[in-house]
Amino acid sequence: MLEQIKNKHILIDGDIVKYRCAASAEKTKYLVEFGPDFHKVDTHNEAEKVLEQCAPEGDGFIWSRKEVQPVEHALQACKTCIDTMVARLDPKDVSIFLSPPRTFRDTLATTQPYKGNRNQPKPKYLKDVENYLIKGYGATVADNIEADDEIGAHLSNEGDGAVSVSIDKDLLQIPGWHYNWVNDRIQRVSPRDADYFFYTQMLVGDTTDNIPGLEGYGPKKAKEVLSGAKSRADLCTRVWECYLIILGDPSKAAKYFYEQAGLLWILRSRSIAEGQYKLPDGVELS
Repeated sequence: MLEQIKNKHILIDGDIVKYRCAASAEKTKYLVEFGPDFHKVDTHNEAEKVLEQCAPEGDGFIWSRKEVQPVEHALQACKTCIDTMVARLDPKDVSIFLSPPRTFRDTLATTQPYKGNRNQPKPKYLKDVENYLIKGYGATVADNIEADDEIGAHLSNEGDGAVSVSIDKDLLQIPGWHYNWVNDRIQRVSPRDADYFFYTQMLVGDTTDNIPGLEGYGPKKAKEVLSGAKSRADLCTRVWECYLIILGDPSKAAKYFYEQAGLLWILRSRSIAEGQYKLPDGVELS
């Protein structure tokens, strides 16, 4: 399958590359202290296991310390990452996209802040890696939309001539070629599978981005609701009926439906007005 995606326009999610490479320069070390003894481990889970075994009475402590490598470590990781992708995919053209600090989704989210659950400190060299991608590889920062939206717009416009290069599952709502560079997986998402993925998200939400979805619906229940749907309109109607059941009032349900759809929908055009979510033909929220 690798040969099928060579000599195409690859669309790289620079946000993922930036975070992973910046974080690669940082490592937290753990020290478990119990009585006069101590034990060094590499992960918090290991530390908890040691503490449970060696200090079952709760008279031990876990200490942590972050070790940060020089910035060159993060930049070299970035270079290796991009160069490996290019060598692997042998593309016709390469585009790398980065998200701005804020986008239209920040104002669209009214139920709870978009990505408001991301409270972890950012890697120290995040900006350094971003500048390296811009200056060294011509990466572009999107305007009021996310890197995902840039990829979605290009993939929708170019069809089989382009490949999404990311590990972000959200992009699987876009039909076409997708390459996960971490696990080296290539897949071609059909329009049907793309629709199914999006409407599953409409029920389940996306905890990574702090999008709640519909209360009481997890992957298993969503599958039960959507199984056997014959079309995009059928999928949408089934989801809408769930929103009505949970929220009751049609006006309230419609408002929440459109909020969730707007947050989850990856744009098919760089223009927010043109690329935003639209109901399938024949479907009305009433």
